[in-house]
Amino acid sequence: YDFAHGQSDSIENITHSICTLEFVPHRALYDWCIEKLEIFPSKQYEFARLNVNYTVMSKRKFLQLVNENFVNGWDDPRMPTISGMRRRGYTAKAIRDFAERVGVQKRENLIDISLRNAINAGTIPGPRMLVSTFCLGATGGHADLTGFNPNIEWKGNKDYTGVADGVDEIRKRVRNNVKFGADWIKVSATAGVLSEEESAGAPQYSLEELKVIVEEAHRWGRKVAAHAHGTEGIKLAIQAGVASIEHGSLIDEEGIRMMKEKGIWLVADIYNDYYILAEFSKKGFPQ
Repeated sequence: YDFAHGQSDSIENITHSICTLEFVPHRALYDWCIEKLEIFPSKQYEFARLNVNYTVMSKRKFLQLVNENFVNGWDDPRMPTISGMRRRGYTAKAIRDFAERVGVQKRENLIDISLRNAINAGTIPGPRMLVSTFCLGATGGHADLTGFNPNIEWKGNKDYTGVADGVDEIRKRVRNNVKFGADWIKVSATAGVLSEEESAGAPQYSLEELKVIVEEAHRWGRKVAAHAHGTEGIKLAIQAGVASIEHGSLIDEEGIRMMKEKGIWLVADIYNDYYILAEFSKKGFPQ
């Protein structure tokens, strides 16, 4: 790809080849090949992806979802495509306003923060948003990128993540999220259903680590929401003092009692579980 990119653009007389920021290091080779071959001088320009946190934005992944029948076509209301958003109820004007306000950037962005701020300022219409930026999680856990070659070196801002281990790293990640504009702090207290862990319910942070997250969040006037499926992880999050449990799939009577005593909210998220149980078994996913 490195050698062919510039040549293929040149053959097609492309003047502006738009790439994402991870291709900045490739530009030198792109230009070198064109110069040495003395062919049409295409130019590579890099811009930030239009990223929305926790939202699939890759066309290749969209195509896989459609081809493997995880969704009902490109206009499925669950798809973040223009046709999907229209079916979900977004007006054409709202979609255009969103694209115009986001604009084109030469650095990575937190679009959810920008969208919230624009709504709060009355620049564009929209619902009340409380955003959490990066979900905190342990290395190799539900909030981490797994399944890649370990020799891959990820470029960019090293603080552009929620992955943290130990109390000092965790404090820094909470502070970074506050710096970035988070209203809430979210943490993956347990493993997840669709990521590469052995157990969907196993705890991924110790009680000490969870307590530090809550303590640091409270210091900055934020509450903590905990993604938690397993019974033990739910109870650890409750003991740490979180404000809400997201999912709570395997909660038991004792856990319910503990939540009621502390006034902790349960966000059961039942539709996700229903859809996964109904559809993912058809694709060969383990029960």
